[in-house]
Amino acid sequence: DVCSSDLSQKDYLDKLIKSHDLGNNVFLMGKIPNDTVPAALNRFDVFCVTSLCGSFGVSVVEAMACEVPVIATNVDGFSEIIDNKKDGILIDKADFNSVSIALEKMLKDSKLRKQYGKNGRKKVRETGYISSFDYYYTLAMQFVVALVPGSIRRWIFSW
Repeated sequence: DVCSSDLSQKDYLDKLIKSHDLGNNVFLMGKIPNDTVPAALNRFDVFCVTSLCGSFGVSVVEAMACEVPVIATNVDGFSEIIDNKKDGILIDKADFNSVSIALEKMLKDSKLRKQYGKNGRKKVRETGYISSFDYYYTLAMQFVVALVPGSIRRWIFSW
C-alpha cells in the first residue's frame, strides 16, 4: 500500500506500478481519514517515509504504535524517535539507493520486521509519545476555539 495526502503524481505512479507489474502489491490510497489510520497501518508490512525535513513525526509514532516496522530519513523528528537498527531503520535523506536496500532487507526478513515492530510499539508505550501528542493537540484546539474567529476556525477544522 502507498498512501499520501498529495497524489499530484498519481498518473506517473500508476504507470510506474504497471510497468513493474506491482499492481497486486502497491495500491495508491490517497489521504486516509484520521479515524481509519490504525486499520490502514495494520495492513502495511513496512512504513517508509522519505521526507527531506521533519518535525515531530506523528505518522512514524502511529506506525510504531501499530507494530509496523519503520524506515525513515534521518531528519529532525524521525531521528529523535527511531533508534537505528533497533526499532527501525534510518537512512540519509535523498539517498534513494539506501531506501531501496532497506526496503528489500525489511521485506525479505519477516523476523526483522516483527522484531522492529515489537520494539517500536514497546517504545511508544513506554515513552508516552501518543499521550503527549494528544495533550498538545488538545491544547492547540483549545487555543483555536478560544482565539480564532469562527469563519477561519471552520476552515482549520475542515483542513
